[in-house]
Amino acid sequence: MISISTYNLTATTKLIMDYLWDFPEGTSFREIYKHFTEVKGRDWKRQTLYTYLTILMEQGFLRTEGSRRRTTYIPAISRDAYREFHAKEILEDAYDNSLVKFVTAYAKSDNITKEDADAIIAILNDTVK
Repeated sequence: MISISTYNLTATTKLIMDYLWDFPEGTSFREIYKHFTEVKGRDWKRQTLYTYLTILMEQGFLRTEGSRRRTTYIPAISRDAYREFHAKEILEDAYDNSLVKFVTAYAKSDNITKEDADAIIAILNDTVK
């Protein structure tokens, strides 16, 4: 398995992973294909979806179990683990690895509420040793 630290999810692969994260025990190609073509209205050929799933496997986001006709696609990392990875990556790339710079920028955008601020303070008080 290749480390996810060298990869980002594209909009499409993120969409696929968001669906698969709802099935931590895995799901079949048929169900994935049905979801995106019938429910989401994507005009994908089977090969298109297979290509995306292969990319996700090569990047370490997915693993498989079973035989060729009964393959189950299973998230190799949890949604929370990806969020943690992605948050660290954003801090490193855009904010010089500074949580203070990130929070300052976010707070200046008027998107933070008093409840958000209180929750952040509580989280920091609980996790910082």
